[in-house]
Amino acid sequence: MLHGKKELFLEGTNGLDKDKENEANIFAEQELIPTHKFATFIERKKFSKVSIISFAKDIGISPGIVVGQLQHKNLLNITFCNDLKQRFKWDHE
Repeated sequence: MLHGKKELFLEGTNGLDKDKENEANIFAEQELIPTHKFATFIERKKFSKVSIISFAKDIGISPGIVVGQLQHKNLLNITFCNDLKQRFKWDHE
């Protein structure tokens, strides 16, 4: 299980627990993206929006997850392709 049942994980928030952020990255790397396919994709060193979208579609995940992993591995600039990430707006009561 990723984090505890009652824990909330929000990317880009200040004060985020680095251990939990690392746990989320490991989960994405190990569970969401087949290792051998990701290694092949990385070897090509072509990280355009088109190639990211195509790869994500091929493995059946959101392109934003691929972007996040490429950024986490410092293979993609932290500002590039962020529009491929899904954002959620939370209503505060």
